[in-house]
Amino acid sequence: MQKEMIDALIDDELVLVVAAEEDANLRLAYSLPTNAPFAIGVSKSQPELLKMLEATLAELTADGTLAELWAKWIPWKPFPLKIFPHSFSPTVLPLP
Repeated sequence: MQKEMIDALIDDELVLVVAAEEDANLRLAYSLPTNAPFAIGVSKSQPELLKMLEATLAELTADGTLAELWAKWIPWKPFPLKIFPHSFSPTVLPLP
């Protein structure tokens, strides 16, 4: 867009909000709320990494650190655990 090669683009809101803050020529025209979960993919050949990620995410969720980080870095979006306390699960699934 800065090089005037495209007129518009569709991307994740988290990416575009930051880009719009950094570029006065960019404006968000529309934001569609979704319940699309975030994901972390881990190779089946990395079982220790999977265990470490699961334990770390569970700890960060339990002690409130995840909510604090969300509030700091994504303040324009409500924290998912406040909206969907039973549907949000910090579980890391291995890739096939």
